[in-house]
Amino acid sequence: MAADKERTPELAVDYGMSVEEWVEAGWYDQKDDRIISLNFPATQRGEAQLRPRLVCFECIVTTESVLADLGILKLRVAKLPEVLAFGAKHPNRQREYPVVGLGSSLQDPDGSTRYPELDEADGLRRLNLASDSGGWNSHTRFLAFPES
Repeated sequence: MAADKERTPELAVDYGMSVEEWVEAGWYDQKDDRIISLNFPATQRGEAQLRPRLVCFECIVTTESVLADLGILKLRVAKLPEVLAFGAKHPNRQREYPVVGLGSSLQDPDGSTRYPELDEADGLRRLNLASDSGGWNSHTRFLAFPES
């Protein structure tokens, strides 16, 4: 079960912004070139004020167990626009721990699933697509929101 549900200030998300606009707003030092509107088409319109939660677990967890536990907690996983809005508003959080949004994904040619991840390496803020093969470590935070 979830070990921590860190609350952060309300987050404004403009679903009308393109992935490229959100990436530019985030000022990332490195970005996976597959994070583009073509691969992550808009599924929502309008704007929203959301109350983010950063949820972590005390052990290595699978994506399935994270989704099940968040469902029990009445939380929904973040989609790519929400991850990008979070990265733009809270640029230093990813320096503390990886932040993953399980609400959007991309399939690799080998069949593995990758999820948007904000992290830091060698002092650089990165926007990646992370694989869940081997599970998620206890340092990872999952961006989630109360179900409406």
